[in-house]
Amino acid sequence: LRVVVGFLILHSCGFVGITTAQKCTDTTTKHNTYANVKTVAAPEVANHPATQADIVFGTEASNGDHAYMRDGVLGGFDIELTNAVCKLAGKTCAIVTVPMEAMWPASYARFGWPRNTKTYPGEGYQGRWFHCTMGTENLIARQQHIAFTHPYTDPSVRTAGFVVPNAAAATFPVDAANKVVGLIAHSATAHWFQNKKTKLFNPSNVVEYATEDFLFAALASKVVSAAYVDSDTASAWLAANTGHQIVHAAPGWSKGMAFACHPEYGDFVAALNNALVTFKGSAEFTALCGKYPSITCASAGHTFSNVKTAANPEIADHPSRRADIVIGCEADWGDHNWVRHGVAGGFDYELTYKACEHANKACAIVGVPWQAVWPSDYARFGWPVNEKLYPGEGHLRRWFHCSTGTMNIIARQQSTAFSNPMIDPAQATAGFVVADANAASVRTNA
Repeated sequence: LRVVVGFLILHSCGFVGITTAQKCTDTTTKHNTYANVKTVAAPEVANHPATQADIVFGTEASNGDHAYMRDGVLGGFDIELTNAVCKLAGKTCAIVTVPMEAMWPASYARFGWPRNTKTYPGEGYQGRWFHCTMGTENLIARQQHIAFTHPYTDPSVRTAGFVVPNAAAATFPVDAANKVVGLIAHSATAHWFQNKKTKLFNPSNVVEYATEDFLFAALASKVVSAAYVDSDTASAWLAANTGHQIVHAAPGWSKGMAFACHPEYGDFVAALNNALVTFKGSAEFTALCGKYPSITCASAGHTFSNVKTAANPEIADHPSRRADIVIGCEADWGDHNWVRHGVAGGFDYELTYKACEHANKACAIVGVPWQAVWPSDYARFGWPVNEKLYPGEGHLRRWFHCSTGTMNIIARQQSTAFSNPMIDPAQATAGFVVADANAASVRTNA
């Protein structure tokens, strides 16, 4: 930083190809200062910490009154709340803007998933661009991979439903059977809807749109039968557009908006939770909620725990302290590991938790695409086929320390260390699947 600032001062003061008469004086240079501090005189300046941050927060800065960028200035309910909660938690926090696709991507095409049906966290989480995000809807499918704090919006009030033409409202089926439904790609409602297909919803087709403007344009032109969105998005659009209404709006799709942290940072979740309980019971929180009437704030009694229980078997376990080991899992390999209707499970998950328990280690499991673990190609690095079996970006970029459910083959073991096996290698056979008529003639070396 000193080098960059020094260069800027020298350059502006004329030490690069400028005459002596044009150079700044010592007095002028001394007073050319800048502070990353918001003041009454400079309300447009963002606050940044003067020491290394304990927690870095990501925000997309494009979520209505929650977080926005207007005339180049970041603001909103989430920004103010985060600053207040960090102060109460005794944490130095930094806020950085990141695209939503880096948090919750609609697709992971370069890792083999044209649609992110497993709700894998984005590269911002995986690569630790930040520790936590703000203004994040707590969906069960997301919580399988990411740890959530207590909510700060009321989960019982925000509903999700179908925006349809008035003429179709009375007969539109609650499960959207045989209807074409439009979604906003990467939105919380899109993740919820896609994970509940066949279980709650049975549309004939689903179309995802990059923005809500594109979605509602498709609804208006009858390209889709309905737009499935949250009640806030619906209310804002319906206020300016007649002839439509929302039907079958119901709560339960979200546990409320909260901070969402990589599960490695259980200590941050605990600190933020303690501060949230205090702040939500304060007059300052009441005033902040009054400043943003479009947001329905949660009470101090609205809590959430990242613990699987008999009453809540769909919730994933995440450590309540800093994880010793982060373990990547593709969640897409038969009975070994899966995500079904938004809930992760399988032999590998259960075994991993038990192994960590016996090793006295706090472990966090995060879902990652398999191509990030062992890619079939490294085309952008000049290998259209990964014949050397280079480990994937998840290994190399330290998305995780270890992966689970990984076959130990010698070519992989050259680059990655393997534990004792969890299955009997004598039973793990491989062979050729052929038509019955050709079985007798296939030689062992093909």
